[in-house]
Amino acid sequence: MSSKAKKEWIGGLVLLLLIGFVGTSMFGYETVKAAMNDAYVPLSHKEPLSEEALKQGKPISALLITKNEEHTSFVHMTINKKDADVHMTNIPVASILKDNAQSTEQLLQNAEQTLGIPIDYYAMIDQTSIKTIVDKLDGIVINNPTAFTNDERTFPAGEVKLTGEEALAYLQPVHEQDVLSAHDRQILVAKAIIKQVATVPSFTKAKPILNELSNTVQTNLTFEDLSLMRKQYKAAFASIKKAEYPQTEVEVQQLTSKLQLS
Repeated sequence: MSSKAKKEWIGGLVLLLLIGFVGTSMFGYETVKAAMNDAYVPLSHKEPLSEEALKQGKPISALLITKNEEHTSFVHMTINKKDADVHMTNIPVASILKDNAQSTEQLLQNAEQTLGIPIDYYAMIDQTSIKTIVDKLDGIVINNPTAFTNDERTFPAGEVKLTGEEALAYLQPVHEQDVLSAHDRQILVAKAIIKQVATVPSFTKAKPILNELSNTVQTNLTFEDLSLMRKQYKAAFASIKKAEYPQTEVEVQQLTSKLQLS
């Protein structure tokens, strides 16, 4: 996998690094840091990994939560520096989301019970705000790798211009087994937003878009955590393994064993 592709997957840690990739050169280091820290919501039932643990490259377990008005999805991610690999597993919604009133803490605890392993970090994206951002940018252009139809809209392969509403439909999983592909599409949308923001002529007009981006994300990762992760775990993204959650108890035990973190 190329260095560029690795960075895109790190950026795919759900729009978190999108805010950073917009560029400290455009907004200034402190402005970007403040915007990312606005997204910071810690967990009360556990402490995050220490700076020393991240510097040592301790394996990371994270839950990626994506939601919009119609759908919520959960992808578990392990980042293992020692083995130089990343595992992404699509977790069935019903095993984590017991009711719509559950807190983020409860969602993580349910995920830990389902997987049988602790979760260090979470990142939750509300895709509904993406519509506002894309419309403020007068649309975005993506390079869609594979044609598909979703929400009665057809997205042809190749260059496609999307409005905010079309971007939401593009991000929506077509079915339960499409969640991991939808994460790939999220990266394409993130890159397109970055490219379009770079064309905004003035800081005054661009800053509200940066603030809107930070409002789409909730996480217990800080700007400093993300900076360390980009530096310490880059090699792990050379091998990314994606899988659906297994159907049998034996397969579940095999998966849990495989994801055990040392």
